[in-house]
Amino acid sequence: DYILDNKYVDRLYFMPFDYFKGLDYECGRRLKTFLSDREEYVVLEPTKDHIGMRNMVRSSEFIIGSRYHPIVFGLGEHVPVLGIYTNDLYEHKISGAFQVLNRDGKQEMVHVNDVSLERLKEWYYKAVLSKGKEDVLISEGIIKKYKTEHENYIEMFLREGQRKISY
Repeated sequence: DYILDNKYVDRLYFMPFDYFKGLDYECGRRLKTFLSDREEYVVLEPTKDHIGMRNMVRSSEFIIGSRYHPIVFGLGEHVPVLGIYTNDLYEHKISGAFQVLNRDGKQEMVHVNDVSLERLKEWYYKAVLSKGKEDVLISEGIIKKYKTEHENYIEMFLREGQRKISY
């Protein structure tokens, strides 16, 4: 209620990542009861349209997710992400998504038992209100790293080809 009451956002959307009305969808419906069934909290219908889902993520101000794919979609679209994990498996999966981008992720993840209004506000102020500069620097660093690796592979391939032709 805090985020909606203080007008940080106009609406909150819960996007289930199941193809049917399964666990994700039911989780979203139950969360709505904690928000006094507010109209500003919308549980979306499950869909197989991953492009549409990704477009919705792209247009979001931030993502709070407990599943791997919403985290990956958010990171891929440079949307601030808070990963909530429930066990060691999901801690490992979500932290892996951050590590691919050379990000520690510790400040962008929280165990479900440690979620609090203070922790959410701390993350929001740091990740959402200061979004921009850090994402650009991280993205530029990753692009440079992969460009250099790609150039090295090409050079190695050409050298190897030259070596074989010399024989």
